[in-house]
Amino acid sequence: MPARDKKADPPGEDVPLDRRSLLLLQLRLLAYALLLLFAWCLWALLPFSVFLCLFLAAPALRLGYGAGAELIVLEWDHLREETHRRGLASYLPAGLRRALLEGPTLDAYMTDTTFFDENIRWLQLYFIPGLNEEARRAAVEALPEGRRRLLNSRGYARWLLSNERVRALLPAAEEEYDPRLPPNH
Repeated sequence: MPARDKKADPPGEDVPLDRRSLLLLQLRLLAYALLLLFAWCLWALLPFSVFLCLFLAAPALRLGYGAGAELIVLEWDHLREETHRRGLASYLPAGLRRALLEGPTLDAYMTDTTFFDENIRWLQLYFIPGLNEEARRAAVEALPEGRRRLLNSRGYARWLLSNERVRALLPAAEEEYDPRLPPNH
């Protein structure tokens, strides 16, 4: 069939379509109709789906929260029974437990002066009136090695913790590090 010239057709006269163009036009119209139907269905089902979600969500949330709360209550009951049976002190480190429960009486602490003599008395040299800098330095040099190191060390951790615990806080030197050994061996 020879191709027709569009200019040659008189206005208002229908131009016959070939099969391929007709099929494409029908598919396009079908796609638009399906899209319109799908949009209408979504619009119509939106209130129903919102209602259904709210209607089903409330029992699901209640069930979930109820089950979670029941698990928490069961675990709490178990912990309460366990701590009642063993006592809270059983969860403390042994040294702290002994100090809290088996240590000396308050009267013994108040009358014992060894702590003051060992730990506080050497700090008094900073409060002696009229002691100049040179005399204070000489007094510090006369103290035992451990006290001198404590007075001249930087950082609060060295004042409060033992040398072993301070070493645990610091990274190991390269020559001391061995990955096969547990930390603080």
